[in-house]
Amino acid sequence: MADLVERAGFEVHVPEGQTCCGQPWFNTGYRKETLAFASRFLEIFRRGGVRCIVSPSGSCVSMVRSTTRIGSAPANRQRLERVGPRLLEFTEFMALHGSGLRFKPGGPRKVYYHPSCH
Repeated sequence: MADLVERAGFEVHVPEGQTCCGQPWFNTGYRKETLAFASRFLEIFRRGGVRCIVSPSGSCVSMVRSTTRIGSAPANRQRLERVGPRLLEFTEFMALHGSGLRFKPGGPRKVYYHPSCH
């Protein structure tokens, strides 16, 4: 994923200390634990200086974008306003920014496509 993002003309930066958004805890009913993970995730990624935040997981993107899941705390709502619009699932990112990619010549090749469970 990082290679393709770079080939699309973007510099990839992986922030230190990044963690899970809390979705596994949310899905299993641990709301308090969810908010702790979500708050940390939003704090790390709220910082400016990047155009996009790209994730390979549609489920994680949906989790973070949902104010009803992680935006209940006032601080999280403010962070979510900064993070949400920049957060893209990888295929969303490529659809928006990957049009300039050129692949090896040789004509069309057959590939399998497996859509994500999300």
